Amino acid sequence: MGSVSAGCPFGVSSHCYGKIGAFSHKVQLFGACFPLHVEFPRTNLYPSSASSSMSSKEIVTQICSLPDSGEFFPEEASTPILDLVENPMHLKYLSLKELKQLSDEIRLELSSIMLKMRKSFKASLAVVELTVAIHHVFHAPVDKILWDAVEQTYAHKILTGRRALVHAVQRNGLSGSASRTESEYDPFGAGHGCNSVSAGLGMAIARDIKGKRERIVTVISNGTTMAGQVYEAMANAGYFDSNMVVILNDSRHSLHPKIEEGPKTSINALSSTLSKLQSSKSFRRFREVAKDVTKRIGMHELAAKVDEYARGMVGPLGATLFEELGLYYIGPVDGHNIEDLICVLQQVASLNSMGPVLVHVITEENRGVENKPKIEGTYKHPEGLSSSDDLVPRMHHQTYTDYFVEALIMEAEKDKDIVTVHAGMHMETSFELFRERFPDKFFDVGMAEQHAVTFSAGLSCGGLKPFCIIPSTFLQRAYDQVVHDVDRQRIPVRFAITSAGLVGSDGPMQCGAFDITFMSCLPNMIVMAPSNEDELANMVATAASIDDRPVCFRYPRGAIVGMDHSSCRGMPIEIGKGKILAEGKDVALLGYGSMVQNCLKARSLLSKLGIEVTVADARFCKPLDIKLLRQLCENHSFLVTVEEGSIGGFGSHVAQFFSLDGQLDGKIKWRPIVLPDNYIEHASPSEQLAIAGLTGHHIAATALRMDSIKSPFKGIVNDFKGRKSCYKQDWIGGICSGFRILAPTFYIFFASALPVIAFGEQLSRDTDGSLSTVETLASTAICGVIQSLFGGQPLLVLGVAEPTVIMYSYMYTFSKKRPELGGELFLAWTGWVCVWTSLLLILLAIFNACNIISRFTRIAGELFGMLISVLFIQEAIKGVVSEFSMPKEEDPDKEEFQFQWLYTNGLLAIIFCFGLLLTALKSRKARSWLYGTGWLRSFIADYGVPLMVLVWTAMSYGVPKKVPHAVPRRLLCPYPWDNDSLYHWTVIMDMGEVPVTYIFAAIIPAIMIAGLYFFDHSVASQLAQQKEFNLQKPSAYHYDLLLLGIMTLICGLLGLPPSNGVLPQSPMHTKSLATLRKQVIRKKMVKSAKDCMKENGSKSEIYGRMEAVFIEMEGGSPPNHKELANLKEAVMNADDGGDLKGKFDPEKHIDAHLPVRVNEQRVSNLLQSLLVGFSILGIAAIKMIPTSVLWGYFAYMAIDSLPGSQFFERVLLLFISPSRRYKVLEGSHASFVELVPYKYIVGFTLFQVIYFLMCFGVIWIPIAGILFPLPFFLLISIRQHLLPKFFPPSHLQELDSCEWEECPGAPQEKPPEAGGDEGADAFFDAELLDEITTSRGELKLRTSFSSTEDRFSQIYKDCRRAFRHVDFSALIQEAIKGLGRFSCFIYKYIVAFTLFQVVYFLICFAVTWIPIAGILFPLPFFLLISIREHVLPRFFHPAYLQELESSEWEECPGSPQQNQPEAGGNEEGTEEICDAEILDEMTTSRGDLKFRTRSRRMPDDAPGLIT
Repeated sequence: MGSVSAGCPFGVSSHCYGKIGAFSHKVQLFGACFPLHVEFPRTNLYPSSASSSMSSKEIVTQICSLPDSGEFFPEEASTPILDLVENPMHLKYLSLKELKQLSDEIRLELSSIMLKMRKSFKASLAVVELTVAIHHVFHAPVDKILWDAVEQTYAHKILTGRRALVHAVQRNGLSGSASRTESEYDPFGAGHGCNSVSAGLGMAIARDIKGKRERIVTVISNGTTMAGQVYEAMANAGYFDSNMVVILNDSRHSLHPKIEEGPKTSINALSSTLSKLQSSKSFRRFREVAKDVTKRIGMHELAAKVDEYARGMVGPLGATLFEELGLYYIGPVDGHNIEDLICVLQQVASLNSMGPVLVHVITEENRGVENKPKIEGTYKHPEGLSSSDDLVPRMHHQTYTDYFVEALIMEAEKDKDIVTVHAGMHMETSFELFRERFPDKFFDVGMAEQHAVTFSAGLSCGGLKPFCIIPSTFLQRAYDQVVHDVDRQRIPVRFAITSAGLVGSDGPMQCGAFDITFMSCLPNMIVMAPSNEDELANMVATAASIDDRPVCFRYPRGAIVGMDHSSCRGMPIEIGKGKILAEGKDVALLGYGSMVQNCLKARSLLSKLGIEVTVADARFCKPLDIKLLRQLCENHSFLVTVEEGSIGGFGSHVAQFFSLDGQLDGKIKWRPIVLPDNYIEHASPSEQLAIAGLTGHHIAATALRMDSIKSPFKGIVNDFKGRKSCYKQDWIGGICSGFRILAPTFYIFFASALPVIAFGEQLSRDTDGSLSTVETLASTAICGVIQSLFGGQPLLVLGVAEPTVIMYSYMYTFSKKRPELGGELFLAWTGWVCVWTSLLLILLAIFNACNIISRFTRIAGELFGMLISVLFIQEAIKGVVSEFSMPKEEDPDKEEFQFQWLYTNGLLAIIFCFGLLLTALKSRKARSWLYGTGWLRSFIADYGVPLMVLVWTAMSYGVPKKVPHAVPRRLLCPYPWDNDSLYHWTVIMDMGEVPVTYIFAAIIPAIMIAGLYFFDHSVASQLAQQKEFNLQKPSAYHYDLLLLGIMTLICGLLGLPPSNGVLPQSPMHTKSLATLRKQVIRKKMVKSAKDCMKENGSKSEIYGRMEAVFIEMEGGSPPNHKELANLKEAVMNADDGGDLKGKFDPEKHIDAHLPVRVNEQRVSNLLQSLLVGFSILGIAAIKMIPTSVLWGYFAYMAIDSLPGSQFFERVLLLFISPSRRYKVLEGSHASFVELVPYKYIVGFTLFQVIYFLMCFGVIWIPIAGILFPLPFFLLISIRQHLLPKFFPPSHLQELDSCEWEECPGAPQEKPPEAGGDEGADAFFDAELLDEITTSRGELKLRTSFSSTEDRFSQIYKDCRRAFRHVDFSALIQEAIKGLGRFSCFIYKYIVAFTLFQVVYFLICFAVTWIPIAGILFPLPFFLLISIREHVLPRFFHPAYLQELESSEWEECPGSPQQNQPEAGGNEEGTEEICDAEILDEMTTSRGDLKFRTRSRRMPDDAPGLIT
């Protein structure tokens, strides 16, 4: 047996135990407590060491922890010595044996990181022993240790207190190289290599001048010795003769194949002894004495030659080169023999005045782990991964470099003069294709960029066409050659600048930010950049055709855009000619290079706001397309240039032209978007773009800032025009739906009316009856009718909301305490508040304020929602408590106000309140019930809450007759025709009596209400128009805000509380209409597909008919090519053979692949508003509702809104103990749980909690409570400027995401309990026993079941057809063996046996009611013995009977099942249930769509949820 460890998030290790090589299909595993029968698929696993025996508890946990992805990672190995090393000082006390083991542990750790990160650390693996020896001998950070190459530093980082951070190297701002800002152990930052000797020499000279004595050690690699700076620094070091140590890490690599094939420097006992001798103090002192003696006797030159020849004979080939440069050469030394390394370095470090020394160390990059038996780890090296080169992921997406090489090969095949010169640190594997195709035309010069440029110039002068391929940052080192050797002489060299722009995890060191600037300022240079891979191929062809001057083009790192193309062959384009990709009339976006794609994304965002955008691809930075620029200025008022480069690039050239051409003197307003004037640290590409402000959202925001306040009425006009064009269709779409439209109408009516009634009762209590349910219903009806008739977005549902109730309560309290106002002028004063509110809302609409609604991120919405939920709970608690007391201004002598009846009223209130709360919450999940038919479950889920209100209202009339009629207490509100209600219609007449001071004071609450309405109304409209609903008609945010201002004015003048867009009713409205639309489209598409199949139509004909139906239902507009792509693929790839699974099934495939569509119409909104208005006439029935039922409804609204809040989910997460957090991952959970370290989750949640408590505390301030919306507006600035300083951008984006994104659950292994006490383990045992036993104490025998189709056939109506092919004899044999389950039986036997049991139970129960013979009730149970033995076998097969009457509880594990039609149900009803249930699963309670993603692993270094 063997074991393998599977990688899971948060450092949780999973194990799989089975045979080496492959599992058999069935593996029997037995524990001490109960038998298990577990099946595995045939899966190849990596070999590993033997596993020990385990308990049944461990077997269950570990087998359930198998991952789905098939990715296996090494288990965390034991590193006892490394765990004790926190800084280099700890190495001083380790023995030689412990240092060797430490080296193996570091190599093991790096190998584990390599596997997890899919990143090669070969260079660091080669220098592990060298790093350990350096830190053992020298005293960092006093002694300065400099590293030349990035890849060599990881072992150094582990030993200098950054072990945990290495797991997240080059992510989250952590540098992959040595960085001065990161640690004091990094005295100098590693750049592109070859700089450490120069920097080290500078530090050595500075040390000598200041009289200090620290040692300077620089480590270089043989790769960086190709650059001339290394030799320049060595020659200078030899001249100054200052003490420093240069260590050459020779991993035996060379760019030249002949050198690679030549003899290697050997390491043997003789060379080791000689190296020790050369480094010894006595030998070097003797050498210095000999020098002095030979100088005095005049034989110095002869002695020097003898010394050189002797050392050259002993040392390796080329060792005398370093002696010629003035460095004392020692070597070669075995880089993996830590004893030799320490000996040599100690000798070198002991000499204080011997000049510069070069220690030649030979290493192997593919060095394995030594002393494996000495490591208490369980590292299993995956089979097939013999070297770190194999760690590159096998899945490869085509990159720009791939496409560039293919295009270059095509050009080279046409033109025999094309050659390529590559320079830089590493060559991408794509260039090997060109090398293989043209081995004599490809030249890789390594890190010799200066030589590469001049070499290319020479090739061009020789009549060839060189393509000089250099990464952007490496080209900086050859800029002098570009200027003088190429551009000044006008030599046609073609520069292909790779890795241009931001480069993600390689951070600022490899960021190509400056090439546009420094190349475009050269007089003769042509500068261009492609926007996609097709443009890249065209620019390769263009560069090949230019032969009179130099040209350069840049392309980014990463995957291509993915355009539709058949070949990589490009066509030359006209020099200095851009192109327009999309035309609009409001804003022009001029992109350069890869930023054109983000401009297109910005255009998509702006189009939803009714802004028409032109997107142009500049192509050329030099020469500019002057004609294009003038055209954009003439046709637009706003222009934005976008480039992924520094200041001084493309935008500066455009500005230069505009200023000279006089364009900036006219109407054009121009803004440049460039990289910020600072270095952007390591992060993912998307995070870096967000930091730089170059995403589509940032570009759109820049355009909005230009096109908002300076263009008043523009948003309103655009919205009006957009909705006007589809106004007629809005009515036709609703009318044509027929009676189907009543379903969403009644659904939204009940969802809107009940909260309005509850808010009316709350207002009546808070305003002493000045406002009541009559006014809230009237306001909702009036505003709803206006919105449906004249509104922009017909899906927006309006109603009196909680913010209105809160503000009116505050205003009543304020008015009541002012003698000038009092309760009499309360409504007149609120009329003035509404006037000011209306004016503010109209001004916000005029100046396009809805453009900034996106700044209200999820944190603001969830805090506001949580505040409303808490206020609901508070109102429910206050209401229930008030049921125990007498209302104000009531007669205490009345019977119902006596103590016993008040107490009875309170107890009944608790019963009704909690009864409604529990039943309402239960009814919301009716669609997932196992019981009842589909239409009944759907009816209860949709209308269960109002149904429960009716049920509990009816139950309130079931109290005994002796109870006073006023118990339980019911709603107290006037009838519409009472004087108290009729007064509101004449409030406008009293507004003139309000003092002028209070008229202007009304501005303060008006500002708060306007802000609340602006936020609430716009968010409700946004959620009703989420992009996943695929709405085809334009939005109308600005126009709807204008209309809201008008409706607020009308309500204020009529004495009614205003209505605004409400949540979650608005997205619920859209969801119900989506279900309706899908029913209609699906029915017609299924019918057309079946008709075509009956006519034996081809696959193309079947799809063509369905597409024609879809287009017809969409009003003739063709669908997006991606919308029906999956359906087309299902039809075209269907199997025509006899396999039922492979055939095209219209019912199943249309359900799975039909895109979401919404029936955008106005009829349902109008009808539900009218129903709300007619409810006023039924106020007598509404008054029958007990107030306690409304308190229960308040509690229901609060609790029902919590599951959709990530804030609430995070608060719950804080209360989960560390040992139980793995349970969170087993169920569906928000994506931030996996992607954000636990400490950031805690910090962000605590901030939200504290801020929420502050907001909640504000409402308790007597007068200033009216300002409670202010903290929510402050969140905009806090979110933009303060939070990014404490949270990394990627984590903040996840924690404050605008969408609900969740990951599916996966079995997790329970981590060891912190502290590991016995109680924790006992608890887990008890939990396990709870899972494997029934409530009666029986053990559940859990077995596998292989036939999923057999399960279906027992449950669904197609069972007979499915069972035609079932081997019943084999089935019975399996049942006899004890392996069968209920799913092995035909459903009718289960029904018959159950009915027999029910009838017999009723007989037994009836016997107990017989007056005298009831004493004989045990008799029927004794009769069962004979019935079981003689009667039942005549009706039931013995095998079935044995299973149905099994003596043990035996169950099958659950598995996902295919959705089947409802038995006996019609197609439409069944589909309605399915659609609504799916949409319920897709949305949160507040209407947000959930986005299911694959489980994403967060950075390995982060202290995650489990650890």
